[in-house]
Amino acid sequence: MHDEIAFFIFIICFIVSIIFLYYSLNKPTSRKGLRRLIMKDWVKHNLDAQSKPATVQAIRNQILVNGAFISALLVLTGAS
Repeated sequence: MHDEIAFFIFIICFIVSIIFLYYSLNKPTSRKGLRRLIMKDWVKHNLDAQSKPATVQAIRNQILVNGAFISALLVLTGAS
């Protein structure tokens, strides 16, 4: 009986977190929404101003740096 109640609470929390994530990504005043808008404008500007390979390379470098940062953070916190 307790397992079913715990599972039901978990499902409700999961659904609520997905709803909040959806709204935070689509709301331009949130940090995630604002970052998304800045990145879209940056990509549009660089595609118009520079050559396309330079823009793709810059995006690739940003993705690699973010991945390295997350990996280093996990190593430093002891997560495996």
